[in-house]
Amino acid sequence: MNGSPAEPNVRVKSVWDEKNLYVAFDVKDDLLKSKFTSDDDHLWEQDCVEIMLDPDGDGKNYFELQVSPRNKHFDTRYDSRRKPQPFGHVDWNAGMVTGVEVQGTVDDDKADTGYVAEIAIPWSAFAKGEPAHQAPKAGDSWRVNFYVMDARNDDMRAVGWSPPKVGDFHVPKRFGKLNFSGSSVLPAVAAGEKPAAEKVAAEKSEKKGEKPVKAEKKKPEASKAKAAPATP
Repeated sequence: MNGSPAEPNVRVKSVWDEKNLYVAFDVKDDLLKSKFTSDDDHLWEQDCVEIMLDPDGDGKNYFELQVSPRNKHFDTRYDSRRKPQPFGHVDWNAGMVTGVEVQGTVDDDKADTGYVAEIAIPWSAFAKGEPAHQAPKAGDSWRVNFYVMDARNDDMRAVGWSPPKVGDFHVPKRFGKLNFSGSSVLPAVAAGEKPAAEKVAAEKSEKKGEKPVKAEKKKPEASKAKAAPATP
């Protein structure tokens, strides 16, 4: 709540492309607990990771997305801070795609190590509500915060990236900034033109008198979405 180091130990990374925002949480947790087995259950009552996004930073039409160690989802949208009550527009569906790797076993008595949650959120999800939000461009910044809820044996603890300073995670003015660097658009190849790697391979083969070999196409890397220091 006040910006000092807290437990559990968490790392968050993010990249982006023309279709999605990608976020990965690496959570160190020796006790994995999540009784929830359906999407849109109250995941925040036990272990889960959580993203809050306010694209234009005005505190209106912001979004909350959660993923549990069991790879269950909760997503909702708010018109303004905690409105409508009690849990926003829970009929909103982000269409996110997620994957979770658990290092241990959820809800047993043995010690665990933690879990990694990877989340892909399509930009089209943020076109709902007023004002509707468009996909970012290189150089844009969105307001965002990352949280982890952590159930212990008899209580709960939680950690956030940007300290809310009050006893509530729903404080959009305290969200940090996610700065979009690079480009969301992959380089275009003109019609009929060979990709550069394939052209080089063909030229080398021709010099040797060999039959041209088609170069293997590499998967392009996503551009980076850099998190600015969490002191908005």
